[in-house]
Amino acid sequence: MFKSKFFLFLLVVGLFGAGVSIARELRSSYEVSMQIRQLQSQIQELENHNTELAGLLTYLESPEYQEQEARQKLNLQKPGEHVVILPEVEVPAKKIPTNPTLEVELKSNWKNWWNYFFSNS
Repeated sequence: MFKSKFFLFLLVVGLFGAGVSIARELRSSYEVSMQIRQLQSQIQELENHNTELAGLLTYLESPEYQEQEARQKLNLQKPGEHVVILPEVEVPAKKIPTNPTLEVELKSNWKNWWNYFFSNS
């Protein structure tokens, strides 16, 4: 029976089927492991984000932040403090003096060099 061609054919077909089945399982296992890695990286990112949010929440609940917000938004002050409001002072714009040397500085660079080497004055 083991030497018959039919048995050999069935054995080859069985091995081929087993090989295909193993290949499918390996592919499926690889895809699952890739998904696990991706989900683990997402978990790490979310944990980092949660840590940042917890730090922000701690800061927002701190008395220093609450005092700062009360001062800025509600215009509150501590007992004994005095608020001083300074008026805005307008600074007059400076006039640019009309000076012949200034005109030389406003010329292009090559004109300044030309005048330096070839002008009589």
